Amino acid sequence: MQRYFLCLIMGILASIQVSFAAPAGSSAIPDLKGVWVVEGGGIRHVYHESDKAKAEQEPKFGNATEGPYELLGEQQIIIDEQDGYRFSGTRISKKVNVKISAVIGFDNKSIYIAKKHGPIFCQLVSVNKMECAGVSARKYGASAFRYTLTREKH
Repeated sequence: MQRYFLCLIMGILASIQVSFAAPAGSSAIPDLKGVWVVEGGGIRHVYHESDKAKAEQEPKFGNATEGPYELLGEQQIIIDEQDGYRFSGTRISKKVNVKISAVIGFDNKSIYIAKKHGPIFCQLVSVNKMECAGVSARKYGASAFRYTLTREKH
């Protein structure tokens, strides 16, 4: 009887391990082209109190308001070129219009976006949704953030 339960438990554990090791549908490189809307937030700070006025003039640092901030549909990422696991596009908001370059990881779910002031790491959670986090270091201050990207148009 003990051997039966041991075999049953080992079979269950093996099936769980296989399902985590090889998720269904992970072998195909996803098509990420389209318009992705940013929603989330983060926190930022100015390095030195004496830099606060300068930071407020730095256009890509936002309004340099220290502390928490929210991004509620104010930014979009438009992915217009994709060649296999490599893709590029533009990050657009009222203040910013910059190119991005990125790759899809070997698991076809991890996304690595390069930008001037620091990396963004994303996880593809569905065909039309990514969860992202990153850091940004600028001349007068820095921020850490997390947000979701939801595909609006394909």
